[in-house]
Amino acid sequence: MALWSNTDEAASAPKSTVDVTNGNTGVEAYGASPVGTFGVDVEEAADNAGIAHAGWVLRTVGSGGRAGRTTFETLVAMGSMTADGDSLPPLPVITIDTQPQANSISDGANATFTVVSSISDADATLSYQWEYALAAANTSFITVSGATSAAYETPAQSTANTGDLFRVVVSGTNGAVDVTSNTALLTVT
Repeated sequence: MALWSNTDEAASAPKSTVDVTNGNTGVEAYGASPVGTFGVDVEEAADNAGIAHAGWVLRTVGSGGRAGRTTFETLVAMGSMTADGDSLPPLPVITIDTQPQANSISDGANATFTVVSSISDADATLSYQWEYALAAANTSFITVSGATSAAYETPAQSTANTGDLFRVVVSGTNGAVDVTSNTALLTVT
């Protein structure tokens, strides 16, 4: 975990020690004491792979030549944290256990593509979105409207569809990162 100061001239410079002089020399002339904290934004952590902000507000009082000077400085800790300082649980991970397979069908038949996937968080749910790319048109992948389950059955295909590719994007709740399957080749004879 690194500490960052929002009052330093180089605001992005990490603070490995509490430097409350704001660029002045003689750190020892200041006595730093925490006067407040702000907690971790757990929603921010969920949206940013476990990274969130937490921090401390320090009040420093000068002595010697800096007597009478009081400075407030906010130090922000960047890291994987929760409000009580423990590590956040890892984000759910989606695994494609069985990839969609190439499919060879007769002219006028439907093809079926399937995927088997899992997610590491028992409370998370999976969703699916199938896509295809037309070999004849050399196009990029296009979303198949309504194809949102682990299996997708195409409409009747013709020999003109030979070479089309199919794949599925698997999404999960609770902050899981989407995973795209391998492509599966369609052959129509």
